[in-house]
Amino acid sequence: MIERLAWDSAFFGFGVGRLPPGPLSSDEAAKCRREAVTGGIACVYYLAPAGDPQSWAHAIANGFSPVDVRIELERDDAFPDVPAEIAGEGQIPALQELAADAFAQSRFFADRRFPRQKAQELFSIWIDRGVREPGFFTTIARDGREPAAFVSARVSGSIGRVELVAVGEAHRSRGLGRAALKSAVAELGRRGAVRVRVTTQAANVPAQRLYQAAGFRTVEVGLWLHGWFA
Repeated sequence: MIERLAWDSAFFGFGVGRLPPGPLSSDEAAKCRREAVTGGIACVYYLAPAGDPQSWAHAIANGFSPVDVRIELERDDAFPDVPAEIAGEGQIPALQELAADAFAQSRFFADRRFPRQKAQELFSIWIDRGVREPGFFTTIARDGREPAAFVSARVSGSIGRVELVAVGEAHRSRGLGRAALKSAVAELGRRGAVRVRVTTQAANVPAQRLYQAAGFRTVEVGLWLHGWFA
């Protein structure tokens, strides 16, 4: 049942896997636990449907704990026609510093069994990927001459995906997150996206308000659970 995640396992230094999202029976949850123990998988991710408390109960009875409520939003309105400043490789360290505390509500920070330093490093790698990796790009909004907010995004087929959004602590409540998001959505449209999706956490109300103000609407809700077996 479990898909072993090679990159996550190497990065965190212990076996990591995931279950397919969707309903989970009692027998399947018990089988997952046995597979994890015998296969040396310390942590298993499971995304349960938000409206399926039975699946949550089966998972929890077999070693899982809820860590995050995942909210997926989408917009398919006309794309704005605004320019976008695209970050280059030389700006990666500044973006990583800018976002030092921006992702503390993610499930990797919420689950205290993941080392804090590794959770922070995970997002530093993600920021680097958003600039360097083919198919990705990162837009910047400035406060004067200083980068103050950024959005990393990519296009897959006709779907644009906003991957990361961060506003520096000293630059918040000035509309800079909205500016960076608007330019990223515009760039996604120029790169062929028809719709744009983004994921956030239920606890992150400011992010939800940002996306809603930009025309995004909730389309899916799920419950992240992590099973620890070592």
